[in-house]
Amino acid sequence: MEKAIKQLASAVKKVAENLKDVMETVNFMKDRMVTKSELKESEDRVKTELKKTEDRLRSEFHQEISEAKDDLRRVTKDTVQMAKDEVLEAIHPTEKAVDKDSVTLVDHGRRLVRIEKHLAL
Repeated sequence: MEKAIKQLASAVKKVAENLKDVMETVNFMKDRMVTKSELKESEDRVKTELKKTEDRLRSEFHQEISEAKDDLRRVTKDTVQMAKDEVLEAIHPTEKAVDKDSVTLVDHGRRLVRIEKHLAL
């Protein structure tokens, strides 16, 4: 009987050790696990932050587009024409060339203007 009591005590001791290990594992998991409501709250916070970030980026994007459109409106057809005229004045020749062996005057300016118009400058 004494032997059976020792075996029973040994078994109870092993069960107690195993129970202690199980309880430590349960407590470890309980500390690190989240409930469904905590997970939902966390998901809602993430969605809210993403929405705020999306709205901010969308607003900045629309502002940049608006500024770009304003810049494009400033460049009008008249501005482009004035720039073309300035370029043409700068490259337009001021004198005509005379071939010393002939009587023909060669107007290089006319040729340049024709080339420039052909190239749509």
